[in-house]
Amino acid sequence: MDNYERRMDALRHGELLPAGDELTYDVNADLKAHSSAHKRKVVEQESYLSKEQLMELRKVQNERIEVSLVLSRFHGHVDADFCV
Repeated sequence: MDNYERRMDALRHGELLPAGDELTYDVNADLKAHSSAHKRKVVEQESYLSKEQLMELRKVQNERIEVSLVLSRFHGHVDADFCV
């Protein structure tokens, strides 16, 4: 970091840098870092259920909501806990 600060101070004061003191830029390393930053990250599976089991669970949940809405209409009120 000290080398960098000395280098920047020299440039700010209009001094020329020695030929061997130039920083090098690696285009390939930059492109590799850029492309790896945009790759889709591996997402850890948050559920122990399969897709089919989740679909069945969703179906059951929707059926329960429908039944609760029908019953609440039958009884003349709507319970806010069941309205999703």
